[in-house]
Amino acid sequence: MVAEAVSLFGLQGCPFAIRSGGHSTAEGWANIEEGVLLATTKLSGLSLGNDYVSVGPGLRWGAVYSFLDQHGLTVVGGRGAEVGVGGLALGGGVSHFTPERGFACDNIKGFQIVTSGGHIVEANAGSHPDLWQALKGTQNMFGVVTRLDLYTFPSPQLHSVSSSASMDSFDALASVYDDYIRERSDGDDARHFAVGLTSYYVPFLGPPTLHLDLLSTAGAEEGSWVVNNTTLRLPGPLVRFGELSLSNLTENRGTMAKFAAGAPTPKLRYDLRTLSFRSSVDMFKGMKRIFEEEIAPVQAADPSFSGIIEWQLVTANAIRQGHSNGGNMLGLESAGPLIVFTMANSWVSASGDAAAHAAGQRAVARAEALARELGVHVPFLYANYAAKDQDVLRSYGEKNLAKLRKVRKRYDCKNQLRSLIPGGLSGMDVVGLLEG
Repeated sequence: MVAEAVSLFGLQGCPFAIRSGGHSTAEGWANIEEGVLLATTKLSGLSLGNDYVSVGPGLRWGAVYSFLDQHGLTVVGGRGAEVGVGGLALGGGVSHFTPERGFACDNIKGFQIVTSGGHIVEANAGSHPDLWQALKGTQNMFGVVTRLDLYTFPSPQLHSVSSSASMDSFDALASVYDDYIRERSDGDDARHFAVGLTSYYVPFLGPPTLHLDLLSTAGAEEGSWVVNNTTLRLPGPLVRFGELSLSNLTENRGTMAKFAAGAPTPKLRYDLRTLSFRSSVDMFKGMKRIFEEEIAPVQAADPSFSGIIEWQLVTANAIRQGHSNGGNMLGLESAGPLIVFTMANSWVSASGDAAAHAAGQRAVARAEALARELGVHVPFLYANYAAKDQDVLRSYGEKNLAKLRKVRKRYDCKNQLRSLIPGGLSGMDVVGLLEG
């Protein structure tokens, strides 16, 4: 069915968009006004192989984890049950297992994809390996993925602690986080730990707060990390986080199926933007200041406006895993460890669109300028958190752009998909980076 549809779209010159389970909030990335929406929702098969599970792109991660739980297995996938499989995996895919095993795209054994003209291709390490590699991080650029084969492994018991702190603790927390990233995150004993720092500026929840999330995928029987509501006793690499003044400590254990479950994303208007940099306390402090300066007038004018900024660590080992698993298009070979900064602003009414988007653009532009000034800027833009005006393709580097040009010539020599799919990374290539 999908092959016939893509062939027909090409013959008729009909623009179309591709939607899997849902991931990006960027307008036009997975929807279209003057064209056809090709939703893969009914491509929801699940079947287990020897070392992999075949997954339909229309599924969401909660369904995948629940199925695999029955077999004592899991995969490197999304952290939220409601996130779509196809969008997350094809854009890179940050997971709780990323410090140990790399991005979700690095753990895909193979794809079935419908390319230009309606051709069905099996892309893996042994068949069409150029396309297999090119699909890792490029979303919808080369066609409609109709099946993903994801490597499975025994499902460990995850162990986590979530905590909060006032913004008065930001400098101390940034210092400890920076120390962990620089000195501890690449040791063998750190590969089972995922660390995340998030700032919430959500007026209806009260004053701005910091949230620190620490998670272990080691699966070992560990004692409690929580001594009392303000004190942590943490293992090896995480020990300095226990020195911080924290509150509202919440400890959890369970499989990915349990950890992914949670409240669905509120149906609001969103502006997601991203930036990458090498860890620096001055950068953390500067970004906080910039963000607060830019959102203050927007929140004053629109009480529904909320801002969330997250500093996600991508370890050196996570990047090495991508290289050892056949390579990807992200261009991070020598970049780690680094921080992928994510800004997620939300509001209620379309009347707030212009002010919200403008504030987001200014904040990220100023943050990038600061990163360059401090000498810590990393060009990488994570596609799944990027706004449609951010130049993700160029951030992958000329070496990978050259590879993508060759792949496009082989599988879409007439640039048909670029002209028919106006959204996502396909639509981002407005300056013809992949021509020539």
